[in-house]
Amino acid sequence: MAMVIILQIQPRTCMSGEQAAKKFDSMIDLIVVAALTILAMAAVMVPPINQTILRPVLSFPLLLFLPGYVMMSALFPGKDDLDEIERIALSLGLSIFVTVFIGFGLNYTPWGIRIEPILVAIAGFILVMTVVTAVIRLRVQERGENASEDDARAHN
Repeated sequence: MAMVIILQIQPRTCMSGEQAAKKFDSMIDLIVVAALTILAMAAVMVPPINQTILRPVLSFPLLLFLPGYVMMSALFPGKDDLDEIERIALSLGLSIFVTVFIGFGLNYTPWGIRIEPILVAIAGFILVMTVVTAVIRLRVQERGENASEDDARAHN
């Protein structure tokens, strides 16, 4: 039984500087999340830095805010989907949920619950969800642009 796959290829137009800036602006928070995650990993793992105040200052957001924030951003990719207060409250709750379940999962691995496995697992989760969220946002933006182009064509 042969399957025929038909691909619809649409020509892409070049992105203007304004469109590129708009896409970059929609990703600023994700860039900050990735940067904070990497800085927190360094603050916990690098010996001279892990003896400073930077360790708890960067570790608390890594555990209590960032995992939930990237999940909320993936579930509600639009900036207007949630108010800031709702986004912060749900981010805190989801972060605790994610951190606890990552801890449960690590408990049953050979690495156990130690600082290095916890840090790698949570930072890995945050970075993977950051990429997933970026892809979701780009797709939502493309759908919005395509919808507005289709509306413009329909009115002409």
